Amino acid sequence: KDLRTHDANGQWSLHSAQKQKQQQKIYVLMTQRAAKLLSGGTVTGMAAFVAYDHQTCHPFRKMHGYDVGGAWIRFHNTFRPSITYPSMTLQDLSKYNGQNGGPTYFSSDGRIWDVSDSETFHSSYGFFEGKDATFCLAKMSMDKSEINQTEWDALTDKEWESLYSWTKYFSEKYMIRGRLKEYTPPSR
Repeated sequence: KDLRTHDANGQWSLHSAQKQKQQQKIYVLMTQRAAKLLSGGTVTGMAAFVAYDHQTCHPFRKMHGYDVGGAWIRFHNTFRPSITYPSMTLQDLSKYNGQNGGPTYFSSDGRIWDVSDSETFHSSYGFFEGKDATFCLAKMSMDKSEINQTEWDALTDKEWESLYSWTKYFSEKYMIRGRLKEYTPPSR
């Protein structure tokens, strides 16, 4: 996909070709390094990762038949250093709501997920588009008043456990596109 941003005029535009190339180079380099670390070679490393992924993936991914594409997403999300992800505020995130042909993101557990291509997400969870769903997912709630809540210390240990299960699932299904600036992990 093209790297797109929301400009001052409210339109979606492509990043400069130079910036896109630079980000792509860094990403390719980090991916190659991670694969080599797995077992000494890129092809062998990816095969090993796919086997590992098949054995350890979230049960939801196996429910409808295992898809190797999920292994690639998990690999990307696991080995790309979090410092390379852009940091976004809740206000920035609100612009990524799928309107005007732009991408659709939502956040949970401090990660910003790209759900642009997920019909299931749009039809069932569309009210999370461009918003933080941490509270809702942790509490297993569809209460819209809990969207964009930032008092994460109020969540119980059981709710954090629920949230981490969602995070594991999302990390195997959706590409991470950024970090939520307001997010502070629990002080437990």
